Amino acid sequence: MSKYVINIVFWGLILISCDKHNKGINVCERAEPNCQENDSDSICDFVAQVNIDTLIGYFRCFQLDTLICKGYDNRTVRIISPSNNISSLTIKQVYGIYIVKEGDLDNNGTEEIGIRTEDDMGHWREYSVYTINKEGNWMYLIPPIITYSFDFYQTLSKGKDVVKPSKKKRFVDVKFSRFQDDDICLLDTTIKVNPQPLDKLGEIGEIY
Repeated sequence: MSKYVINIVFWGLILISCDKHNKGINVCERAEPNCQENDSDSICDFVAQVNIDTLIGYFRCFQLDTLICKGYDNRTVRIISPSNNISSLTIKQVYGIYIVKEGDLDNNGTEEIGIRTEDDMGHWREYSVYTINKEGNWMYLIPPIITYSFDFYQTLSKGKDVVKPSKKKRFVDVKFSRFQDDDICLLDTTIKVNPQPLDKLGEIGEIY
């Protein structure tokens, strides 16, 4: 049998095997969808969006670390540490998030990140500043900040100017959006840094 005939038989068997595999398994049923972006026929294309997929910084105890940020499904984003030095952060009920690497806001030697959630529920969304404690657990550095879309992306330079270190030790300067006097205003305040566990959101409130 010639090599040409052997090649035809070989690739024919491969194609038959792949066809049976695709018909028998729905890839969207896997625990963590990993479909190609150009596969327009797959519902796995619609996963929550993240503007940054990798963050590198001194997020914990003066140790350089890497964070991987990705959509888990169409309403969930996860931020994980491949080294397992930092607990995973899961953000649910969003179509996507916009991440800002804030740097060391509270001057304690570790860096913070800011995350604005995105959804189809209007232009008013939370911008939360997260820090990591010595045990590697995520915490709110300050209460979440309410920002209007135009303020966040345009006036505040895609979130880079929402939070800044203050001249006062253990404080940060914050800009937030508020609807008052029949208009949307951008206001300033100064907030004391007071890290709180993520399950304390109902107690710490919001800045608006």
